[in-house]
Amino acid sequence: LSFEDFRALWERRSLGVVFTGHPTFLMTDEMSELMVGLATSESSEETSELRGRLGGLASPPDRDVTLSQEHQAALRALDHAKSALSRFNAALIAHARRAFPDAWRTFRPRAVMLGDWVGYDMDGRTDIRWSNVILFRLREKLRQLARYEEALNDALGRCDEAGDLRVLLRRLRDRMRAASRHTSRSEEAFAVAIADQSSLAAAADGLTSEHPDRLLSLKETVSDLDAAIEMSCGGEAAGAALCESLMVLRAEMETLGLGAAQVHFRINADQLHNAIRRRPEFADDAPLHGRAAYARIDAMAQAVRAPAQINFATLMVEPTTAVRQFLTIAQISKHIDQDSSIRLLIAECEMPVTALAAVYFAKLFGVAERIDVSPLFENDAALTRAAQFFEALLATKSYRDVAEARGRVCVQTGFSDAGRFLGQIPAGLAIERLQGWLAAAMKKHGLTKLDALIFNTHGESMGRGAHPGSMGDRARYVFSPWARRRFAEVGVKPLHEMSIQGGDGFMLFGSRDMALASLSRLLEATYGPLPDEGPDEFYSDTNATLDFYQQFKQYQEDLLKEPAYHRVLTSIGLALLRTTGSRKLRRQFEVAGDNTTPLRRIRAIPHNAILQQLGYLANIAAGVGSAIGGETDRFAEFARTSSRSKMIFRTIAYAKRLSSINVMTAYGGVFDGAYWASRPYHGAEPERAEAYAYLARLLTGDDRHEAFTKLGTQLRIDSLMLQRLLNDVEQDVLPHPPVARARLDLMHAVRIALIQHLFILAARIPRFSTRNDISREDTMEMIFELRVTDAVQQLRNAFPSGAPAAEDYNVSEASNYDVQASMGYAELNANLIDPLEWTYDLILAVTIAIAHEYSAYG
Repeated sequence: LSFEDFRALWERRSLGVVFTGHPTFLMTDEMSELMVGLATSESSEETSELRGRLGGLASPPDRDVTLSQEHQAALRALDHAKSALSRFNAALIAHARRAFPDAWRTFRPRAVMLGDWVGYDMDGRTDIRWSNVILFRLREKLRQLARYEEALNDALGRCDEAGDLRVLLRRLRDRMRAASRHTSRSEEAFAVAIADQSSLAAAADGLTSEHPDRLLSLKETVSDLDAAIEMSCGGEAAGAALCESLMVLRAEMETLGLGAAQVHFRINADQLHNAIRRRPEFADDAPLHGRAAYARIDAMAQAVRAPAQINFATLMVEPTTAVRQFLTIAQISKHIDQDSSIRLLIAECEMPVTALAAVYFAKLFGVAERIDVSPLFENDAALTRAAQFFEALLATKSYRDVAEARGRVCVQTGFSDAGRFLGQIPAGLAIERLQGWLAAAMKKHGLTKLDALIFNTHGESMGRGAHPGSMGDRARYVFSPWARRRFAEVGVKPLHEMSIQGGDGFMLFGSRDMALASLSRLLEATYGPLPDEGPDEFYSDTNATLDFYQQFKQYQEDLLKEPAYHRVLTSIGLALLRTTGSRKLRRQFEVAGDNTTPLRRIRAIPHNAILQQLGYLANIAAGVGSAIGGETDRFAEFARTSSRSKMIFRTIAYAKRLSSINVMTAYGGVFDGAYWASRPYHGAEPERAEAYAYLARLLTGDDRHEAFTKLGTQLRIDSLMLQRLLNDVEQDVLPHPPVARARLDLMHAVRIALIQHLFILAARIPRFSTRNDISREDTMEMIFELRVTDAVQQLRNAFPSGAPAAEDYNVSEASNYDVQASMGYAELNANLIDPLEWTYDLILAVTIAIAHEYSAYG
């Protein structure tokens, strides 16, 4: 490459890595650290030592993971990602120095952007106040200033001369240090204000007041670094090495500014709709759909000449969620970091008028030049109408003005919810088609000089990344070579962003070496050449593949509406999962709540996790056989010869290997009244006969057993047709060792036995008087739903182990009556109630083991 071509390649952002929420926390921090160590171990001795330590750890206890802990986990992963990016940039700079000795100092690598939405995702939650957001952003600034100070200290240590360069570097270091002290005072003030809202005004004043140590932009610092780089680049190797390290620091400053990553705010379309309706220019009762509304909001956006002047008092009184986010963004931009851009993700964005409303508010509050408005396409309505969406939005002047000023058109695609509503495979195909539509729309509307920023947030049904293969496979699955070619054909350069899902998924960036490995694989997928192959039948034989997509999608949509599917997933599914972060799913003591909880209210990640825990990955493998129909030979040929088909069927085959309808229906067997009625007949357990009879009475005709049986029959018919295909092609599409099905079956068998044991223990507890409107039958229903913690609390209220005994009272009057009830409570707790708790702990321990079989930890 020429130096100009080299710069064009590496000075343009082409890859984004975004650390998101969607947390699972199946392991303790120590376990995660050991796992990462195993993944990067380079000696058999080290591997053996790590395995021994990991095997000696007990199953982690339940813990309430707070939003602050999630944020800290994201920051730790980001630190490793930044270190990996610095190592990569150093390699690029070293290459430039060798290849272009006369020009290399002007090279400014910025190929990769790091992003973060942990603490900034308001979609579907109300527990994140604007003051939390300010506090998180200040903590990120502090962390980044510390990195810059450390790098400048290192440069000073390598700078031997007591000359102008040393003076300049010391001044830059002292600037970072003073800015840290000033930022720390604001961080402490907002930390206090979170708990004491009356302190918010004082914290706000401290943040906005002028101060000589207040640092809001790195432009002057970067300019000084330019001078330092020129001064350091002597002919000696030591001078060149110092120059390279300063260039790496400059690249990080230009990429991240005064933040740990690019902030991704996420709000819901309904929140934006509520906000725009409150504007005086927009009649509150006017419809938001149709050309009139679209034209009105476009005119409102174009009419903004000067931004509204706001302060923190405005934030304190603003009632609407969406407007509060724009006000918060404006205050961050004014008083924390004036350089970094911010992404605004709009969930459930089905109409272009929603994105246009975001443009209006961005202009109203003076942040249009800082915000990338990014509609999220994640359900059938949005994905189906995406072509019309792009057609309308890209033709609108107010949107085009903002997009051209930013240099990019931004979209987000959500494999999580799309995979839940459409099925994972149809969702992937619909998103691929959407990407092609975006390329065509940008060409049609003359926007080919802009980048197409596509943020794919994966889907967690297969491990934590939509595809069971390598990091490269994952990247090529969510943004396929076909989609890349569509952009290349119209002359648009894509900027592909991928999500690293929170909690255990952060292990992919769990150390410096692990982060470098993960980043390297993503860079290879981004910059590696597209496969040089002939026509792919998957795209050319549209009659067959379109029918396959439509039939597959219809099966999945029908499955989601199927009452038996709903009942199976909501029977015990949520209770099989461990606590998964700061977002709560259930109300306490909601008896029989699962009967009335719509399946759509269960979020995508718990939905996927329930399918794993019940043993059948229905949102991947179900519907394939029906979609293939009688065309088994035709699709077998696709799977052998078509690259895209092979990638799709690899996911399906892997999911099928990890799935068992027998396992799923076995869980339904615990609700079979006839099974419990038959248990006393062999006479081996006379002490439990009454408990079995009680369970049989409660579960006779229970709809859960019927639902498991019905769903199993329905899935089995479809699975038979899929298996015929996989018998022909499985070795071609999935050349990996067989999944350890016997190990999975054993874990499920153990857990089913534990659930039965739980039922028997609860059924042996004596009848008690109704307390707080909770009867024995209500408590048994909690046990059937595996809401063991709730049930145990009720039972401890009914049978307190610390009930007083007669001998505790020193009275002179004689008595020979033995108060059996109170004396028996301690024994009852020890023999029946306490075991309920540890049995449930064992059930959750099996949950972790099963999740690992699906690679759901990373």
